[in-house]
Amino acid sequence: MGFGKRGAYFFLIDVFIGSFIFVLTLIMIFSFQSDVPELGALQDQIESYSGLLFDTEVRDYTNTVKDNFRLNGLIPQQTMTTDEVVLYLLSTSRQTNATQLLASVTQETLPSHVGVQYLVNDTVIYSRNIAQENLSLTRLGQKKITFARANATTLFGPNVTEVILWR
Repeated sequence: MGFGKRGAYFFLIDVFIGSFIFVLTLIMIFSFQSDVPELGALQDQIESYSGLLFDTEVRDYTNTVKDNFRLNGLIPQQTMTTDEVVLYLLSTSRQTNATQLLASVTQETLPSHVGVQYLVNDTVIYSRNIAQENLSLTRLGQKKITFARANATTLFGPNVTEVILWR
């Protein structure tokens, strides 16, 4: 029992078609190039910056604006983080002071070519290099729910605080 001459030709044609489809598929897979932006430096910067804002107590770093606010009584507790101080200042109608603090911390922490946007409940509190945002290839952000305790009885929040960086 054999294929016969005609069956062998069809079998060879099927092998050639299958091989052609397989090779064509491999060529398509290996020639596909995706443009994945390099996030290394920007990711390190947002982790460092958001770590300073969200995790570091104001007593643990030096900043001239922050130190002036502390001396003038605008920072009620030294155990507050920067985002809590900003929320406290916003809740006590001191948005200009909140913007000054963020600008000072940003200037000392991030290079000038990195764009920054700081939002509380989707309201922009501070931004830098906003014109470059549409031209940027990468944008990274972090969000946190923020509470600020002014004293034993006064609590501000919850508010959603968001930091966005781009370059």
